[in-house]
Amino acid sequence: DQFTLEQKRRNYDYYDPITTGDSSLSACVQAVAAAQIGYEQHAVNYFREALFVDLADTHGNTRDGVHIASAGGMWGTIVFGFAGMYDNGVSLRFSPSLPSVWQGITFRLQRHGSRIVVDLDATGCTVTVLDGPPVPIDDGDGVVLVPAGAQRRIARGEPIG
Repeated sequence: DQFTLEQKRRNYDYYDPITTGDSSLSACVQAVAAAQIGYEQHAVNYFREALFVDLADTHGNTRDGVHIASAGGMWGTIVFGFAGMYDNGVSLRFSPSLPSVWQGITFRLQRHGSRIVVDLDATGCTVTVLDGPPVPIDDGDGVVLVPAGAQRRIARGEPIG
């Protein structure tokens, strides 16, 4: 929330070409940044790069152990990048932007004792609270408390910037 979408895009456009990307953590972080500013193809390419760090041994050192932080970064790319989830400490906000080459993806998370399922598709995402206390969701029109057993639909919109 500290930077505008335009500021984020300018910074990404400047730093992306000069970033070495030699760390196994680079690709997942760059994927999140690209997804959040609406650079879908960059986000997908970086997600794939992170995916294959161990599957294709792209760093030539998987024999020494898997890059578990990169695996966590791929989860982060889905949650914070493609689902555009942001937790401001009071409520959850989503800015869904599933890559056009994907049909959908579902993930689960827990927040303040509530188990949540997020179903992401081409038109947005559905947030379902399985159990626990109501979850405050900012759906763009304001904050709504979603109780256990209920869901809230968030339409695909502009990048979160």
